[in-house]
Amino acid sequence: MVNRYFDKLLADSYLTENKLGLLFMIFTSLSLLISCLGILGLTALSVVQRTKEIGLRKIAGASVSSIMLLLNKNYILRIVIAFVIAIPVSALLMNRWLEGFAYYAPLSWWIFALAGFITFFVAASTISWLCYRAAEKNPVESLKIDN
Repeated sequence: MVNRYFDKLLADSYLTENKLGLLFMIFTSLSLLISCLGILGLTALSVVQRTKEIGLRKIAGASVSSIMLLLNKNYILRIVIAFVIAIPVSALLMNRWLEGFAYYAPLSWWIFALAGFITFFVAASTISWLCYRAAEKNPVESLKIDN
């Protein structure tokens, strides 16, 4: 009888943490989806605005990889800067949150590296898909004069 009461008491004490974890997972997924749509929209706008430039570069002999690098460079730099700013803020907030537990679990560097890799991969794949489509496009189509 005593063990069941203690198990229930322990489970109840971590019930709020489980709910908070589920809430974080839902909002993280939602923010990731919204950010990917935002990056996709900004990249699409940039590609449309630079269509003639891409066509001229292809006629001048630029490779697909050099055009993709040209289009990806600004976004990748912004992602790296945002990640560098986010590391100390998230480390501070996570340390404060973990201090409230009975057993302290130290933060490892690989947690931040994994988060950075996943963020970089998702953003780069979102951007690269549109950039590849623009770089593969026939330059004659992009240089036509619109009436």
